Amino acid sequence: MNLVTSKELGAQLLSTHPVVTLRLADTWKAARTWNDAFLDDPMITYLRAGEKPRSTSNRVAVTVVLALWMQSKVVLTVNGGAALIVASPVQTGSPPIERLADILINWIATAAQKLGTAEQKKRNKETKEKIAKVTALVLGDRVNEMLYVSLLATEPQSQGQGLGSALLETVTSYADILGQSAWLVSSNVLNTGFYNSHGFKTVGEAYLGDDNSEWHQVPVIIRIVSSSQLNLIWFNE
Repeated sequence: MNLVTSKELGAQLLSTHPVVTLRLADTWKAARTWNDAFLDDPMITYLRAGEKPRSTSNRVAVTVVLALWMQSKVVLTVNGGAALIVASPVQTGSPPIERLADILINWIATAAQKLGTAEQKKRNKETKEKIAKVTALVLGDRVNEMLYVSLLATEPQSQGQGLGSALLETVTSYADILGQSAWLVSSNVLNTGFYNSHGFKTVGEAYLGDDNSEWHQVPVIIRIVSSSQLNLIWFNE
């Protein structure tokens, strides 16, 4: 899926970290970036339910997902997969190739969930339901008119160098051109300051594990952050 013309986003070319569309040849590296960036992520740790990450199989699956996402979403990178962002702008109608890509991704996600343990399935269901409920509460029908950022990741050795900022600024500039606000789900409260510095505010919260007797740590806080200014809503039921 094409982003916009280079003229419309020409300003980003002046960035220290030029942002480009992810190439198929870079999906393998980008998959490693995705896995490594979220290795200790609070939400991912909760969803693993004590299971060790399967690095190779996860990387293969993520590579396939990225290749499919390239057909239906905006997938951008810096330094050939060292950092990447995936965004879904609102659009009217989808070409057949985009619809097929979405169907395949949903099939992969469903198959992966079926392979999980009973506890993993329970936590995955809890996470999806709580995120969906708080999103509906705080964004409502507006979500259908907003650009959604489904992934932002930078490989650990490149973090703190502005790669993620370059990607997020490019996507929010694109959203501005389209006249759309942007939103995303933040799975780590430590990233709140980063999103705030780019004009995003926390508009909703959900808590994972607060009523799970198998979880012996503090609840995991999931935040809905948006470039629109809305009232904060939290959800923990």
